[in-house]
Amino acid sequence: MLQEALAMLFYQELNKCILADPIYPEDQLNRRYKLFKLLINEATQEERIQFSTLFTRLAYLGHRYQLSEELMYYLHFFRNQMRLSNANQAVSTAVTIELGSLVIAHTIREISGLAIPESLHARLPDAWPVPYMKAGSAITYSKLRVVALADDAPNNQLLVTAEEFLGQQVRVQYNILDRNMLFNNSIQIIQRVFGFPVTLNLLQVEIDDAGILRPEAIVIEPDFLTDISTIAIKFKLKPEFRPWSYLLDKFKPSAVSTHILLGHIANHFLDELMSNPEAVFEAVFPPVFAKYPLDFCLLKDDEIRELTRQSHYHFINLKQAVNGVLLEQGIHPQHCYLEPSFYADEYGIQGRLDVFCYQPGKESEAAIVELKSGKIYNANVYGINQDHFVQTLLYDMLISAVFNNKIEPACYILYSALADNNLRFAPRVRASQLEALMVRNQFIAIEWKLQQLSARGDKDLAEQGRALFGRLKLANFSGITGFEKHDLASFEKMFDAMTDLELRYFTAFAGFIAREHRLSKIGDTGLNNINGLASLWLNAEAEKKENFQLLGQLTFQSIKGSTLVLSRTEGTEKVANFRPGETAILYPERRDGAGVLGSQIFKGNIVSITSEEVVIQLRSPQFNDAIFKQFVHWNMEPDRPDMGFSAMYRSLFAFATSP
Repeated sequence: MLQEALAMLFYQELNKCILADPIYPEDQLNRRYKLFKLLINEATQEERIQFSTLFTRLAYLGHRYQLSEELMYYLHFFRNQMRLSNANQAVSTAVTIELGSLVIAHTIREISGLAIPESLHARLPDAWPVPYMKAGSAITYSKLRVVALADDAPNNQLLVTAEEFLGQQVRVQYNILDRNMLFNNSIQIIQRVFGFPVTLNLLQVEIDDAGILRPEAIVIEPDFLTDISTIAIKFKLKPEFRPWSYLLDKFKPSAVSTHILLGHIANHFLDELMSNPEAVFEAVFPPVFAKYPLDFCLLKDDEIRELTRQSHYHFINLKQAVNGVLLEQGIHPQHCYLEPSFYADEYGIQGRLDVFCYQPGKESEAAIVELKSGKIYNANVYGINQDHFVQTLLYDMLISAVFNNKIEPACYILYSALADNNLRFAPRVRASQLEALMVRNQFIAIEWKLQQLSARGDKDLAEQGRALFGRLKLANFSGITGFEKHDLASFEKMFDAMTDLELRYFTAFAGFIAREHRLSKIGDTGLNNINGLASLWLNAEAEKKENFQLLGQLTFQSIKGSTLVLSRTEGTEKVANFRPGETAILYPERRDGAGVLGSQIFKGNIVSITSEEVVIQLRSPQFNDAIFKQFVHWNMEPDRPDMGFSAMYRSLFAFATSP
């Protein structure tokens, strides 16, 4: 309960807010909204739970204090009004001001038990200025974001709330035969690892006659985007080892080998050939020495000679493919984009494709090409390595989500090590896509376990470390071979050699890194919002501008290779928190308001920023400028890459293995 003294202070602040209202209605509204957020934050700050959105915090507040459905409806109605632009608001500013005063007063009363003072009550509206409307249940949803508040295990149901229900609680049925039984493992993860509240995406949701939701799939913490390649590569491992291999990979030192370097070289060749199909090996190979100088320095002379020979072979195969089988499948270089990036919070994934062929108006001809320099091993029925196949399935989901299911791209794997039949078609298999999402949920559970390390002081750090990292032992996983067995043995040796003091240090820092990583990914909403990457789609445009995190209405000027030049316009913000050298994300400003989730994004480093223009060095060169000319305006926001956190985890391993 909110303490009586604190409740009285909030009543006094609301009273002052009403008595000393400024002239402009927008200022009156903002004063109430700030007080509203302060109240919600104070009522939930002792719960030691990170809330990525105000909706999640409100949902938990309603469940914690058992607030009525009617009050929850108005709490969410007011919050939603403040997120919308003036043109899209459901009621006038004057009505929203009255609503704000009422929801603050009624919430204080309900969470403190202290009656509204008579002096304040007299200044409040006599009735709610907006009619109360119960949510209907006749709609089905392809995606429904909910906050799970509790579990009714005997009935196999979760108790949830969602934006669409405006505070009302509904039930989600799980363990349904032939529908969502695959995600029983995810339900167990929610019960045993996450607890409540937890944010979920329910996919392909049916609603039965009793109003119970019946989803096909469940995505845990969808704003914590997981890289597609990270998920796919684990499909070559035994299912029971996949999540623990994900944990192991965080600490594994980065490797340098001719195989890895050959993969980088093959990607370089494909980029060069897509921009110039007639390129010759003698012209495109020398630049790889400047591109990967440290990698080459670690190789012996005979290894470099062998690598050069193999590179020439891969180049010939790729050149034949670009001028042959790719054209036969309608994949023309002039319609392709190199290494385009996309985000899909629907599935909680992000990815960077090798080649994406797409023309507006010709969606049926879209295609994805993923390049692989390795050989085919244990191929599936389609002649593709299983992990490569899963990667195409996730790319298919990614593109479908970004383009709102208007595109069903043909997916291919291009094996540069093969001279013949090197382009393999990968059909869509829904069951395998759902399995990949289930594995992604397991990885998020590992992230959560890491975040809990050293978060509380009620358990010895060494015990916490042994409970989690102690699972990474060869004895726990039979049948592990090859590189996985070697990496697992190396970690086990390191772990067993640590003293208790070293283990406590290792555990404390691992938990600290994981929590910082979470903040970088999804943030923590409150009075002082810590905006992670998810602010790209969670925060309203006005909020981004207020925090100087958006440089909007930029126009395309030119692009040469990877150097992109954008011009400022009259609508571009005069002040924004960007400096040369920083990483940034660029995406088109769309009429439908889809934002960063509705189109291809570009990542790069800011080279220069002046009052006239912005110059960005893109991560990948682009020879196709069609997308830049397709959209009038572009937005730029800060990027928050994961690379720094990966380096921190590896540094911990280096510390633990040092003399």
